[in-house]
Amino acid sequence: MNDATTSIAAIAPLHSQIQDSPYSIKLRLELAQLYRESKYPDLSIGEAYKGLLLIDEILDEHGEYHEQALSAAKAAIAAKDNIARYMQASTNAASAARLDSQNGIITQDSSEVEFNEVRHCIKTDWLPTRCVFAYSYHHDRSIR
Repeated sequence: MNDATTSIAAIAPLHSQIQDSPYSIKLRLELAQLYRESKYPDLSIGEAYKGLLLIDEILDEHGEYHEQALSAAKAAIAAKDNIARYMQASTNAASAARLDSQNGIITQDSSEVEFNEVRHCIKTDWLPTRCVFAYSYHHDRSIR
């Protein structure tokens, strides 16, 4: 199977996960990536845009879906292993107090995710590495 066929086969299970967690930025951006790999730039942009809307909801505490989007983001971050969370939080001064630099673990309960950690994940992971690709991919194809 080629990469596009492999990507298409992975789309259906991801749709099921999104039905269970419709406010998950992580899942929306994974689906956007799969659509991109499957050569569906318009669908990719749509899912990436939904991810951006969810990010806006998290950052606007008065947003209609703020609590649902924030809860889904916290769950996605809490599901990461401690090493990944440590590496990400170590670049964030607001999260630095939560780190044990001696042995590289998060000192507080690892299931506890603070808003600063969510905001930092948005800035360092979800926005730059996953959302922008969809626009640039579509833009590149439209100018050919």
